Parts: sequence; structure tokens; C-alpha cells
Amino acid sequence: MSLRVGSLIWMQCEAKQGTFSDERFVRVRSDFGEWYGFVPIESLRDEVAEGSTFVCGTVVGVQNDRFEVQLPGDPLTSGIFHGSIARLTPLGSVEAGYSPLSR
Repeated sequence: MSLRVGSLIWMQCEAKQGTFSDERFVRVRSDFGEWYGFVPIESLRDEVAEGSTFVCGTVVGVQNDRFEVQLPGDPLTSGIFHGSIARLTPLGSVEAGYSPLSR
């Protein structure tokens, strides 16, 4: 899989109901740690109340076998998520012109 800075990617996550009705509390895991935060429902591939889904993020760095992605919303951990390119699975592209990050 070829990643570039600026690419939008789907990251697998676990979602739970957030404090407000238009958000979800999500956890994203990797070999390098976990990211926790509140994200807008629009940034999820499936608007689940609870369970497994995907959150859209923007690639902000790629180096060797690792990548960095900025996830939308309000993080409770570091704002940048670090992941392994080897563990990414192509899921298709995010619709052109659509970015929940710009909302």
C-alpha cells in the first residue's frame, strides 16, 4: 500500500456513545500505542452507537514502515496517531472532496 502525506485513510476503531449525541468516543489501536478521543459521527464510516467501525483520518507523515495520521475531533491522548504500514488493509478510497476533518 502506498501512502502519501495528505491522503485520507480509514482507521479501524471501537466506538462508544459520546457525551453529546453528535459524537462518539473512539479507541484506535496500533503496535505503537492507542489513540482515544471524541470524534464527530460524520467522521465514522458507519454511524454506530457502539461497536467496531472505521474513522477517517489524514496522513501527516510517512517514514519507512510507519505512518502518522491526524484524526478528527478532540483527542484525550496525543493528537497524532502512529501506525504500521504493514498492518493497513486497503478499504477503498474516501469519496473525493469529502473530508469530515474540514467540518
